[in-house]
Amino acid sequence: MFGWLRTTRRSSAGSRSARLSLEALESRYCLSTAVAPQIAFDVVPVSQQAVEICGTVTGENPGAQVNLSGAVTGTTSTDTSGHFDIVLPTTQAGGTVYGQAIDQLTAALTNLGSAQIPLLSGTSLAPATLSGSSSLSTPSLGGGGGGTPFPSSTPNGQMGTLQIVNFAGSNPYDGKWVFSGVVKNGSPASTYVEFSGMPEVDGITVNIGSDGSFSLTATIQASEHGTVCAQAMDGTTYSNIVSTNV
Repeated sequence: MFGWLRTTRRSSAGSRSARLSLEALESRYCLSTAVAPQIAFDVVPVSQQAVEICGTVTGENPGAQVNLSGAVTGTTSTDTSGHFDIVLPTTQAGGTVYGQAIDQLTAALTNLGSAQIPLLSGTSLAPATLSGSSSLSTPSLGGGGGGTPFPSSTPNGQMGTLQIVNFAGSNPYDGKWVFSGVVKNGSPASTYVEFSGMPEVDGITVNIGSDGSFSLTATIQASEHGTVCAQAMDGTTYSNIVSTNV
């Protein structure tokens, strides 16, 4: 009889259910590796009433809206490489141009960039038009590969009858680029073309041929990208500025 009672007690104890509980683990956070977009640009006067603004927006997403204010007012967009180029009217010689871009996909804002308009002597002229640009819909922040987007020695003169047309860059084989065009109304004896933008061409000058043609061959690695600009000069007069993307 006592043995039966002991067996019953063991069976009753074994039927008890276990109580489950959750244990909180320490929090773990993943740091974002997203790079904030940046804007940089230069301003070059093309007449007493107009300036050309050329720059680049760097970021993870292609395509950004660029808002310009200060001495100018305007909006443009970058191409798929992040370059932009626009001519805008201004009445503030020596004024400051401010620019900020917004990423169209993430709505992220860039830094607020700024550049002062260089003083230009000479007569009041109508804005110059870009020609020969192989860039996007809105003619393209040079400087994507470093250097100055436009000739650092922009003459303290005035725009004359010089004009560069058919400017383009070609990549016949890896590591070599050829930039060429034609200068109208120039003289082989006194007219030359100055290149700027990417460091591989920045500050290089070439003479024009008897037919006004010019060409420059430069070594640019496939991993490098930016804007190459050209401007013809003859004494105190200079041409329009043309540009092409690499």
